Amino acid sequence: MEEKFDKFLMNNSQKDFLAKIAFKFLKKQLRKLANTYFYEKRSPSNQNAIDIFDGMWSSKFPNATLLESKAKAKAFEDRRIKWAIEQFSNLTGKCGLELGPLEAGHSFMLQNAGIKSLLSIESNSNSYLKCLIAKEIFHLNQVNFLFGDFVKFLQECDEYFDFIIASGVLYHLKEPVHFIESMLSKSNHFYVWTHYYAKGLKTRFPDKFAGKTEIKYRNKVYRASKYLYNESLDWDGFCGGPNNFSYWLEKDLILDIFKWHGFEINIQFDDTEHVHGPCISFTAIKK
Repeated sequence: MEEKFDKFLMNNSQKDFLAKIAFKFLKKQLRKLANTYFYEKRSPSNQNAIDIFDGMWSSKFPNATLLESKAKAKAFEDRRIKWAIEQFSNLTGKCGLELGPLEAGHSFMLQNAGIKSLLSIESNSNSYLKCLIAKEIFHLNQVNFLFGDFVKFLQECDEYFDFIIASGVLYHLKEPVHFIESMLSKSNHFYVWTHYYAKGLKTRFPDKFAGKTEIKYRNKVYRASKYLYNESLDWDGFCGGPNNFSYWLEKDLILDIFKWHGFEINIQFDDTEHVHGPCISFTAIKK
């Protein structure tokens, strides 16, 4: 029986021969796929560029552009950034730093406010490429988009900026306290929008929060919690942090860090009923 079975076994040379045939076949099929997927056959347009990331956008383009991203967030017409610009008084000729531009919606608004320059750092590769698409569409010539980790940038940077925008980034970090402290010497004007940890979140989102922890800061104890991305990681357009979890800080800790370093806090809103968890929008300005 074993002798009959041995007749069907292939030697190494036969295996190599079949592997080469299979590789040539797959290579040919991939080339065909590339011709249909990686090349655009429609007439050139801005919409074609947007469609490269079809179904992966988070931001809705301004209605006047007639461009369709299939997204709903009004990042290019964001009332939060409009308010922040007003709080900063006059941004004409100012040089700023933006951490996590996502898809350049806020960058667009800041350029329209008359800035001299904006350094905008994005660590998500898809988001970075979408920023470049938006830059081309809206001629964001005052904005320099860089691809990389803004946490490491802040650690290594000795530049000073007229203002810093940190919208939607704090709650995506593993070490948010260290992140805030690393920003404080880089500017006297900050805008922050972030989710924060509060009592009852474990009940509201039982699969998202892995129990509360305590953080001691300047002899005061605050609450925080590990946040799990879970199924969010399965979305092709995922634009959260680089890890599968982050830490959400208690609101008082976030604000107190700024206050202890001499910043005056002005709160635009504090939304405890936000669909994804409580969030706060504020400026921190050192007079």
